[in-house]
Amino acid sequence: MIWFFIGDKANLEQLDKIAPAFEKPKTTKDTKQKSIKIECRCKGKQEPKVTWKKDKTEIKETANKYKISKTKESDDTYLFILEILVSFAFFYKLIHFVFTQNATSTDTSVYKILAKNDAGDSQALVNLTVDTETQPP
Repeated sequence: MIWFFIGDKANLEQLDKIAPAFEKPKTTKDTKQKSIKIECRCKGKQEPKVTWKKDKTEIKETANKYKISKTKESDDTYLFILEILVSFAFFYKLIHFVFTQNATSTDTSVYKILAKNDAGDSQALVNLTVDTETQPP
């Protein structure tokens, strides 16, 4: 006996797509590169289109300020990185307080990454606080 299944083409195409989903973002300092990195790992079938925002303003790659990168880690997993270029930074405990020489309090903000593909969308938030007055611990 042979079975034939006839399905809606749109439904069959959706099986090949998974909406983006973020893991918990990771914030690190890179003293060698003199930067703060916000790393967001995202799973999604069909590569998501990503937008970074600081408060409500879209971030574009800018010389001497922002560097944006993407690495495909596996078939459905991507690593998106926003690098905020500064002079020197320390992180204190799990609250992302940054002590720095050249960064200003204007770098303090909620940073958001939005990912979207045909199957849906997702976002992740990082609350970054820059303290330019406090000395490192």
